[in-house]
Amino acid sequence: MSSDLASIHPGVWRAHQLANDTSARIPSGFAALDQQLPGGGWPTRNLIELLLKHHGIGELRFLMPVLRKLSLEKKKTGAHWRTAATTHAGV
Repeated sequence: MSSDLASIHPGVWRAHQLANDTSARIPSGFAALDQQLPGGGWPTRNLIELLLKHHGIGELRFLMPVLRKLSLEKKKTGAHWRTAATTHAGV
């Protein structure tokens, strides 16, 4: 494997690019979390991974406000999606 970073596909994000991402953000719904997220909210063009010590400890609570907001926007366009977790959370 080459250590030459220039050979990596330009679409692959690298950690040093975090401060360079100027894409739009969506507020998380939690002021303290937004203060910690780069750009002040969830990125709109990037994959989000939640790294947890244990799964099933309520991690979806961090995503529900933005999922609810996006769900309402999608309903206006006729698109929609549902999962048991989002239905339970009123999304």
